[in-house]
Amino acid sequence: MNILAFDTSTTACSVALGRVSNAGEVDVRAHVFETDRDSREKLPSMIRILLSDTATDLNDIDVMAFGQGPGAFIGVRVTAAVAQAFAYAKTIPLVGVSSLAIVAQMAFDKSDAEKVLSVIDARKGELYYGYYCRDNGGAVLESDEGLQAFENIPGVQEFEGECWGNYDDALVGRIGAKISHYETNVLPDARAMLTLAFRYAQNKQWQTPAQAHPVYMRNKVTN
Repeated sequence: MNILAFDTSTTACSVALGRVSNAGEVDVRAHVFETDRDSREKLPSMIRILLSDTATDLNDIDVMAFGQGPGAFIGVRVTAAVAQAFAYAKTIPLVGVSSLAIVAQMAFDKSDAEKVLSVIDARKGELYYGYYCRDNGGAVLESDEGLQAFENIPGVQEFEGECWGNYDDALVGRIGAKISHYETNVLPDARAMLTLAFRYAQNKQWQTPAQAHPVYMRNKVTN
């Protein structure tokens, strides 16, 4: 299964092309990761260059995964719009992937964690958050994702596990959470989306282009 994945929900723009076996083994064929906020405007051209460099046609893509947020207002809109445009043009099946799920998957790929609190800076002293557990190597959401100040995240005081994401590490010291390990300044990477996209595709969690909407979590969002 050939999967094209991309995300611009944060200050990073990430694109990955991978082949996933029926056993779920991921072979990353190409990958681009940029932290220049202006790179989100170059997302369509980045995708075309990546496909050209790997001699891959859009007709060869079996699944397209896009980062649906939560995250920066413009970033999640750009990602969804690009996914819609390519999917309409080539009738490619779409799967939307939470930016928090991407960060959680990165944690499971790079550590032995069984539980992860995934967080992304939402500005205004708040964080987007979600609790994830490991299931056969993949990130599975344990409860609804939300938006809160770090110390107000439900259950964080008693949480036992790891914390990963894009946040100030000083936030961890403000509470008595039993966090065994934490990684800060972690931005969503499209490579981690390949595993998630394959799992969603197996479960037929498809979206039509018309359903490919960004997730904001708040009415007033930041860039």
